[in-house]
Amino acid sequence: MAYGDKTVQLRLTRKEAVPTTIKEWASEATLSWADDNAQTLYSPTSFHGYEAMVTDTTYEVKDKKYRSMQLLITTGAQEHYELRVDMPKGGKDESRGHLLFTGARARLKVGKAMVSP
Repeated sequence: MAYGDKTVQLRLTRKEAVPTTIKEWASEATLSWADDNAQTLYSPTSFHGYEAMVTDTTYEVKDKKYRSMQLLITTGAQEHYELRVDMPKGGKDESRGHLLFTGARARLKVGKAMVSP
């Protein structure tokens, strides 16, 4: 599932298989940046009682700076979800992207919560 425009993009993906630990998954998820100077902050957290990790990466492509935020979640049933927003770094588009990510995270339901009333 994806949402956004050409500037800010949000997507939710369910992964079939990930590396053995959430830390390894987070590391793998941020290896693909085209910029060798990409910088990522990793923040272990929980999400509705499930193990989770937030990654916040800044990188450059053709002299333009970008930011990507991800929430990686592993449920007790070994379901794996990635909520991700990509946006330009700086200005109103970054603010809009951050608000979109925060709002989507607040409303997100995974695991048993997806099927419970």
